[in-house]
Amino acid sequence: MKFFQSAKCYNALKTFIAFLASVLCIITLWQFVALKINSSLILPDIKITLNALYKELHSTEFTKSLLHTFFRCILALLLSTIIGIFLGLLSSAFSFINNALKLPLWIIKATPLISIIILALFWFKTSSIPIFASFLLALPIIEGSIEQGIKSIDTTLIQTMRLYGFNFFNLWHYVKIPAIKPFFTQGIKAAYGLIWKACVAGEVIALPQHALGSLLYMHQVHLEIASVIALTIIIIFTGFLSEFLFTIIITSIMKVKNISFSKSLKYTIPNEKIQTLIIYKKDNSRSPLPPLPSFSVSYGGKEVLSNFKFTLNKNKITAIIAPSGAGKTTLLNEIAKFLFTQNVKVSYLQQSNYLLQQVSILENIMLPLQTCKEYSYSQAKNIALFFLKQIGLQEAIYKTPKELSGGERQRVSLIRAFSYPSDVLLMDEAFQSQDIFNEKELISLFCTLQKMQKKTVIFTTHNIREACVLADCVYIMKGSPLQIVNKTDTNARLDVAKDEYISPSFATLHLEQKLTQFILSQPV
Repeated sequence: MKFFQSAKCYNALKTFIAFLASVLCIITLWQFVALKINSSLILPDIKITLNALYKELHSTEFTKSLLHTFFRCILALLLSTIIGIFLGLLSSAFSFINNALKLPLWIIKATPLISIIILALFWFKTSSIPIFASFLLALPIIEGSIEQGIKSIDTTLIQTMRLYGFNFFNLWHYVKIPAIKPFFTQGIKAAYGLIWKACVAGEVIALPQHALGSLLYMHQVHLEIASVIALTIIIIFTGFLSEFLFTIIITSIMKVKNISFSKSLKYTIPNEKIQTLIIYKKDNSRSPLPPLPSFSVSYGGKEVLSNFKFTLNKNKITAIIAPSGAGKTTLLNEIAKFLFTQNVKVSYLQQSNYLLQQVSILENIMLPLQTCKEYSYSQAKNIALFFLKQIGLQEAIYKTPKELSGGERQRVSLIRAFSYPSDVLLMDEAFQSQDIFNEKELISLFCTLQKMQKKTVIFTTHNIREACVLADCVYIMKGSPLQIVNKTDTNARLDVAKDEYISPSFATLHLEQKLTQFILSQPV
């Protein structure tokens, strides 16, 4: 750690020395040229410029002008931010508005700043012209950042979180706003830099009272070249300093603050009590699941599902084995969409872990438990801690998904799906990217949960043994379009599944061999 800290200090020192050397070179060149020209009206030397700079800084009018210019910049930024966000949201929500805004925004970006300022002279009073010009220059940047941020939102993540009970507010708070923030942050930083330059330029032409641009113009009129250079240096420095401070403030505001958990938090509740909490509180054993309709889906003119019929075996585990690209994931997606419309609780573990990247892994598990309104905050926390302990991630509860490995993220995604009190659990290659130890533990955890909750489970896999030891029924399918070519009932027992997976019995090996031979006998 000390090495990295010293390396950072060394790099910072190198940067500072390089900056200092650059400044000294400019000053030296400036002084050399000024002495050669020998005319303070064309280029004053350093001493004369420093005297002008000193007088400027001690001028009451300068202080008033600086404050007024800064106020105009902030006002222009607020206006462009508010209207830019509004237009960006509208543009992203409605294609008609998006198309209607393209031309005026392009015209604004293409029009020279000087033309905007001159036109504004006919429309506004002098004090408003710099604000208008700055606002107009920044508006397309803010609008574009919002639009780009919304386009970056992962629609699959939104669909997944809807399955987990996220409402409009939750989706915006935990999914959409975090996705927009990086784009908006960069946009507003870029906008402020342009606003400062545009505001001073507008003041030079409009000449409002108490303005840095007006002061600059008056020095130019009186041929006070030293004061013009001194004031330009001040404008550059204050612009850089205010932009630097503004960037720090914006970056701090935009940082997502996770729910704070005490690091002394430890798991103390007995497993029996947790298991009682995990059991789905509604007695769903008598309520039948709705029959699935026939599914027909095409992509790019290719039929993936064509009047495909599939039956949900209530409280049973069904495995689907099919080649990659055959349509297994499409089938699960269609089942999830249909059940969601029928108000059936569904948890869905997809091939990619669709976790909330801005919150801790503890919150990733807790939030669905809270949004489903089945558990209180403390119950959701205890259940999440229980599962994280089961997979050995209790020490990482404060970390975000970005700080975990791919296998660890998949395990968090697994236990989120397992712990959610759903009627149907869909798993798309659930145990991928796991080593044999974690796979065994996850199979054990899944079996424990299934014995407690008796969910209706459908999972896809390429692992035939996994299907043999977990599923009550195995479907073998092939694609173009997807169709069932074999259905096999098994005698799988959840209480011995993890042991059967590692050291299969003769019956399991025989079933695995039978299914393998059948799959290999199918035409490609």
